[in-house]
Amino acid sequence: MPEVASASRVRGEVRDLANAGNIIPSSRFVFEIFGGKDNMRSFLTGQSQAFAVLALLYGGVLAALVIIWVVREVPIGIRIPTDVLMFCVVGWVQYSICNGMHEAVHYNLRNRDGDFLASLLTAWPIGLTMGYRGTHLAHHRFMGTARDPDYPMYTCFPASRLALASRLVWYVSGIPALIQFLGLLGLRGDRLDPSIMTRTGAGLSGLAGFIAMQFFIAGLFWLVFGSPVDYVVFWCLPIATVGKLLSSTRLLCEHGSPERDWVVRTIHAPRWRTWILGAFDFNYHGEHHLFPYVPFAGLRRVHDLHAAYLMTPHPDHPLVDRIEIYEGGYVSLLMRWFRDLPWVKEKRA
Repeated sequence: MPEVASASRVRGEVRDLANAGNIIPSSRFVFEIFGGKDNMRSFLTGQSQAFAVLALLYGGVLAALVIIWVVREVPIGIRIPTDVLMFCVVGWVQYSICNGMHEAVHYNLRNRDGDFLASLLTAWPIGLTMGYRGTHLAHHRFMGTARDPDYPMYTCFPASRLALASRLVWYVSGIPALIQFLGLLGLRGDRLDPSIMTRTGAGLSGLAGFIAMQFFIAGLFWLVFGSPVDYVVFWCLPIATVGKLLSSTRLLCEHGSPERDWVVRTIHAPRWRTWILGAFDFNYHGEHHLFPYVPFAGLRRVHDLHAAYLMTPHPDHPLVDRIEIYEGGYVSLLMRWFRDLPWVKEKRA
């Protein structure tokens, strides 16, 4: 008879997966960064700050939808550009809520004992379930290898300005989002490690919660706007187009490189330059891969320590030949790449 794992054992295995990966800092490295376990513990606080950010994001999406409703009766010359602008705002907020879900994926949203509240606030409203945890932990565990589900998205760096522009158009089309959605529902094959998928809470209860939440949101749209079409146009399409464009572009900025197959890149700049793509301090991505158990509220302080550590050569760094820190925002990095790339792919001699 097969062994039945206890709930506590499963939670322990899940926590191990959430905190593990192919990047395993040595005790010496951790000590040199933090100066001891007691100081390190001070970086593991602040999970409640994520709820305040989520409240602001939901306030923003509500304001955008109110504006869409208000301009329904104004002249079309005002209504259409307003709808387009608010469509983009809704997509950005949904994408940023997904960054909040990333906190929950690593058990940094006060969800060590269960994912219900985290799913309710961050996953189900934007068309995802915590089954995404399997995909994301595989990214951590197998980063830089073909077993990483995100591997093709950051290793195939555009070879020209035209290719970079085509990439943006492809991801804003909504097709990649549909493919991803079907994959998370288990309707297509992928390369995820079955042991990760079975130990990360992907199941029928999450799918039922997602369906119930989407019916609830669709019902609200029907009640307020008088048609389910508005639910599709102003809720489903923004995350599938704007949201997917932002997430895929951020991934390229985090791990893509025109010179190398992959890197781990932190993007350091004032928040007004990073929060378009890096809500919840996602821009401190190098530090996140090194210490995935640190909540977003502590990543900036970790970065300060890490950047000081990198001022002198450290061959024992877990990412010694892969870590990069870019001083500037996401937009300036993209502009630099676009400026440096040729218009079309150069032919080899």
